[in-house]
Amino acid sequence: MRCFQITQLIISSSPQVVKYIQIQSNLNKYNQNNINTLVEIEFRPCQIGEVILQQSSSIQICQFCSDGTYSLMDPSQEICKKCPDSAKKCIGNQIDLYNGYWRNNNQTDEIVQCDSIIGSCIAENYQNGNKICKQGYLGPLCEECDMDYAQDSNNQSVRYVTSIYSKQCNQCSISYLQYIFLLLQICAVLAYLIYNSLKFIDNSLVIQTQQYLRNMKILPISKPPSSSYLHFFPLKQIQYLKFQDLQARQLLSAQCVQFL
Repeated sequence: MRCFQITQLIISSSPQVVKYIQIQSNLNKYNQNNINTLVEIEFRPCQIGEVILQQSSSIQICQFCSDGTYSLMDPSQEICKKCPDSAKKCIGNQIDLYNGYWRNNNQTDEIVQCDSIIGSCIAENYQNGNKICKQGYLGPLCEECDMDYAQDSNNQSVRYVTSIYSKQCNQCSISYLQYIFLLLQICAVLAYLIYNSLKFIDNSLVIQTQQYLRNMKILPISKPPSSSYLHFFPLKQIQYLKFQDLQARQLLSAQCVQFL
């Protein structure tokens, strides 16, 4: 079996067409007749990451988008797009984003800036450029928590929920501690409110008592309510004074009736 090699042969045509070439050979040493070989050549269509470049009136070629440019659309466009400022690198159909930016998938160039406070868009940490969100985050702009159980770096099943203090996603075990701490804070606030309410009631009682003593002229209270005299009159003594005043009024009324 004999083989032959053809060098310095360039075949040009438009993409997605079929061409035929005929190879003639006159190997008279082995055969008196010429050998004609028909070769079928099928030109592939341009792929994503390439653009169609018109080389001549009848010939088009698939031009690959070089470093710093990209193409994600139908290759019928005639120019590669410039790499956006939000991307670290572009070539062919590949766009590698900087951290802090998000896109829905690797077939779109609609890029949106993420919330820098959350810090869940970390496209630079992944080499393939497809995964963008930090572990525990998903959805648009990587702002949703992964509620389904997933494997962490230690191959343990974890679940993430939204933190009660921020938009960040935490593991459930951490969130439970946050809820316990929040419950303690609520209890402390309620205790403070109850204490202030009781103190307000006590102050109201002081004011009423001083008003009563001033009206009865038992003590020379002429200033606004003060707690200086209250120490001499515990609550039971004040109640006793009220009871004595009531009896005095009843006795005075009875004497007036007898006099009449």
